Amino acid sequence: MTSPAKRAANRHNARKSTGPRTRAGKDRASRSALRHGFTIDICVDPAVAPQIEHIAHALAGPQSAERDVLDTARLAAMAELDLVRIRRIRSGLLKDLALSIAAMDTDTDETSVFEKVPVLQVILNGIQAELSATEMFNDLEKWERRSKGPPSSRVSVAIAELVRIERYERRPMSRRKRLFRALDVLRRGPDS
Repeated sequence: MTSPAKRAANRHNARKSTGPRTRAGKDRASRSALRHGFTIDICVDPAVAPQIEHIAHALAGPQSAERDVLDTARLAAMAELDLVRIRRIRSGLLKDLALSIAAMDTDTDETSVFEKVPVLQVILNGIQAELSATEMFNDLEKWERRSKGPPSSRVSVAIAELVRIERYERRPMSRRKRLFRALDVLRRGPDS
């Protein structure tokens, strides 16, 4: 049974967390999903339709005449193209991050950039190991704790953006995985 004090605290907290109250706050919140455009369905873009069809027919293979196989293959193709779109943006952010970190150093001596800015090596290792943004952020935080001071504001912004993008990357990854499994079942047939 919940105590009266706990109930009062819950009510107080619920009143504080009801979302934006002002018109400007509500307008800002309504546009938050459009910030990156990742929530927009990829099939809305007419330029992508031929790619979806090409990938879908390749995934369906000889069974592309079967409607359910082709429909599942289309959905898998859309998930794959969503993933490609997000990873392309993520790659650009990682490049921006690396350039921002390299720009933090203003020395002109002959030493290597990697010796001057070891965080570049952390980022490159993360890219090569295909770490998620959260894992790279954790690695960078470890490096920052070992270094003298905080990174520049551009680096902090890029890292925060990478963490936000990771959420959008997980959705098409799980959707693609689920659809590929369904496509395998459909291609094998009900007997398998």
